[in-house]
Amino acid sequence: MLSLFKTRAAKTIIGLDISSQVLRLVEAKGKAKSPQLLHVEHIEMTEQVFIDGIVEDSDNFTQVLQSLLMRCYHKDIILSVDNQFITHCKLQLEPGLSAEDIEDNLTLELERRLSYSLDEAYFDYYPTNKPNKKSDDLQEFHVIATRRQIVDSLVSCISNLGYNVKQVSYCSSVLSNFLQTLLSAQQQKTITGLIYKNEHQATIVVCQQQQQLFSDSITTNDDSPEQVIQSLLTLAQTELEPAKIEQLYLSGATSFTACDTASLSTELSIAVAVLNPFTRCKGSPDTEHPSSYTLAMALAIEGLAT
Repeated sequence: MLSLFKTRAAKTIIGLDISSQVLRLVEAKGKAKSPQLLHVEHIEMTEQVFIDGIVEDSDNFTQVLQSLLMRCYHKDIILSVDNQFITHCKLQLEPGLSAEDIEDNLTLELERRLSYSLDEAYFDYYPTNKPNKKSDDLQEFHVIATRRQIVDSLVSCISNLGYNVKQVSYCSSVLSNFLQTLLSAQQQKTITGLIYKNEHQATIVVCQQQQQLFSDSITTNDDSPEQVIQSLLTLAQTELEPAKIEQLYLSGATSFTACDTASLSTELSIAVAVLNPFTRCKGSPDTEHPSSYTLAMALAIEGLAT
């Protein structure tokens, strides 16, 4: 699991999805495999409070946060940083290196790719393969980083309200873990994609059982849902060939998930459906568009996981 900032798992958690225009939360408790929903809510922001992901109007943002969180029962929060503010890459190293040498090499390579100093970054990494000790295969690592100022500005506003930020994660990683959990529960072996779209960006993750096969994000601007889906599928299929995505879930903004899934299924030769992220939860949320809470639900499950 990739995490930019983490403490221990919680028994009750608030998954907080922060975008430039809307804040969404899911408060849940219990086990990650079958959490009990306590509270689901969203609030729109009428003022521009972020510049390049950093909270610039802290007073306004804090007021909006307080209005959103006031009906929650608990104080622990997990949130994610939008993919557009993340630097991520896959790096390869010679096998057999010590943990210290691995970190030194990865930080050196990451430093070359950042437009800012490593001292200004939160970063994390994890191995994506396990080469045989007797082989000469390179060991591959997935590395992510974001500006400390982005994370610190969010954590500061939340902490000032008396809440505890337990974890700050990477959006794609959270969605991938969530999709793998769903596929495991459904005992599905199909290659499945999940697209999550917010106001300005769309992310796709593709998994098969407990393995992530692909992830990427694009800026969407005024593209139609069909254009967004086609662009992301083209990126994924190019990487996956000759394998093909057999099932696709849509989630996020209501304007995106309102598309004609039946027509898309026929056109793409893929089973397309709008995801309900609450299907495995105890308790039914009173919300008109459950799919828009996919990232918040995924974050809550991540926070409950041990």
